[in-house]
Amino acid sequence: MGILDEPVRGLIPPAWFHALSGLDRMRAWAANLVPAPPITRLVGLRAVHIGPGLTIGSMPAHEMVGGINGQLEIWPLVGAVLGGALTTAVGPGQTVKPLAFSVNNFRPTRPGTGNILARARVVNASSLFAYAEVMVEDSEGRQLAHGGGQGAIVPVDPTPPPPPVPLEPIESPSWATPDPWQRPTVTNVPFAAWETTNGVDVITAISAGTLHVPLLALLGGRLEHVSRGTVIVSIPASEWFCSHSHEVTSGVIAALANSAGWACGLTMQRAGETFAGLEVAVRFHRQVLADGRPLRATARQEAEADGVITASTTVCDADGTLIATHNAMGALIDNARPHRIV
Repeated sequence: MGILDEPVRGLIPPAWFHALSGLDRMRAWAANLVPAPPITRLVGLRAVHIGPGLTIGSMPAHEMVGGINGQLEIWPLVGAVLGGALTTAVGPGQTVKPLAFSVNNFRPTRPGTGNILARARVVNASSLFAYAEVMVEDSEGRQLAHGGGQGAIVPVDPTPPPPPVPLEPIESPSWATPDPWQRPTVTNVPFAAWETTNGVDVITAISAGTLHVPLLALLGGRLEHVSRGTVIVSIPASEWFCSHSHEVTSGVIAALANSAGWACGLTMQRAGETFAGLEVAVRFHRQVLADGRPLRATARQEAEADGVITASTTVCDADGTLIATHNAMGALIDNARPHRIV
């Protein structure tokens, strides 16, 4: 039985939650005045600090969140803190619809001890839109990535009922087994494989189940197609991926698209090379309910010039409706000449 086959841990906040101002919503979540949502139980997300226009969050640097490239997948954390900061800019009965998030990567994000920390703050907000920037750092304070996010401010429909007064802290339930992110991980692809094997062969082995990726196990992911320059990855639209509504979070959708984009870029990597991710942009076209049906990300190489590769990814629901698009750029680096792009 896979993780997503287990009963969901955590709860979507009650309807009255959205009658609070956005700032009070985020503070209620941080203070355990509402249940922890499922996505926090899945990957270990935690609110560190909430303030006007500010959200600081953390995620354990646990191997269970290790992606296809062996690095930690930071998009669940980035999506959560950007969404949290943008939410602090809305009033009662309003919510934020994600429109576009972007990230520039500075250094590899490796699994290890401690937490990955992300700080997001609102740069500008109007009655219709809000924009926030985010900085991501590791447990030693080294900057890993910088990005930003744009969201539309929209009314909650239907109008939420008034919240109870006063709000009282709730007791978090306990389970007989650790939360998914705390469990022993499946073995990730050994780094030596990238030194001795062409990337397309490594990704094909992952698709066949010969090699295993922790993040795919955590998200119920499956590589449906692999060829040089094209990859299709699917995950179920699970309730485990929900936060403050019954829709799949932007962070999980971005993580799905990013996994496909990374896998696509890695199929172009030759033995003895490293594929370094540089920048990513995700645009959200519509939200999708956590109905359990598959979400598919199709990534294709768009261009390669002087070792720099661009790829585009589309994410569609089970009906083929476009959910999100993802554009990424990376570079192939010859390990024998680490300062030269080939």
